[in-house]
Amino acid sequence: MENETSFHELAKLESGELLVCTSYPGSATLAFLEKLPTTLQFWHFGDSDPEGFDILRDLRERSDRPFRALHMQWRSAGFGEHLTPSERRLLQALMESVTMQTEQDCLRQILNEGNKGSYEQESLGTPKSQKWPFYD
Repeated sequence: MENETSFHELAKLESGELLVCTSYPGSATLAFLEKLPTTLQFWHFGDSDPEGFDILRDLRERSDRPFRALHMQWRSAGFGEHLTPSERRLLQALMESVTMQTEQDCLRQILNEGNKGSYEQESLGTPKSQKWPFYD
């Protein structure tokens, strides 16, 4: 999970799920992930902007865990921030990454829309359920 606000809201649910709040993972986070059983499911609930997807790529590559994206898709917003040239380059690089093949359609949509849409986790509002995956 990427944002502290979302982390605290989900932690309040006391769902029994293990939640980790991190941006790009540091050595302590990677060491912690290495100690977890490989049989667990690994999810990344990040912002659905280029950087959020890059964090997902980084988690997959550096942790060697099969992280899947959770609630990360382009959501329309009339006020969506336009992509910067560096964000466009990042999206292109992510689309070429072997580890990001399952997110190709979403990455392409962001690039085609030319804006980030409603990309922050907080835009989903308060979690609707104690049950995984919380917002469904």
